[in-house]
Amino acid sequence: MKAQLMALVTLIVLSSALVACNGSKPDPVDNKKIDIKVVDNSTKVTPKDEASCKQQGGTWGKVGLGGFMACTIPTGDAGKSCTDSSECERRCLTGVGEPGKQVTGQCQSSNQPFGCWAEVLKGVAQPGLCID
Repeated sequence: MKAQLMALVTLIVLSSALVACNGSKPDPVDNKKIDIKVVDNSTKVTPKDEASCKQQGGTWGKVGLGGFMACTIPTGDAGKSCTDSSECERRCLTGVGEPGKQVTGQCQSSNQPFGCWAEVLKGVAQPGLCID
């Protein structure tokens, strides 16, 4: 039993060291610095309770993989074609693809950021994000 415990501890320590070393070395293929800018045009504060949420036309419920309770407020321009977040209530989004590609996106459907998407700024897809 003691030998098994020592083997498990050694495995955990070596795994941790491997992860730490792997995260610190630069990518040999692409060392470019990517500047990610996420725009949120909303001036509304997201309600923190069910009553306030419903007053603003939202739906109170579980969100994200964590399943925590939050208010989801739909946008008035959901699905509208766009080429920049300045054209939307929230963000102009497209699917995760190649950053730097010329695209037309769609205005975000609600205040919730969950899912995989890339923001569109000045007609160009930004690096993709997956949030949950």
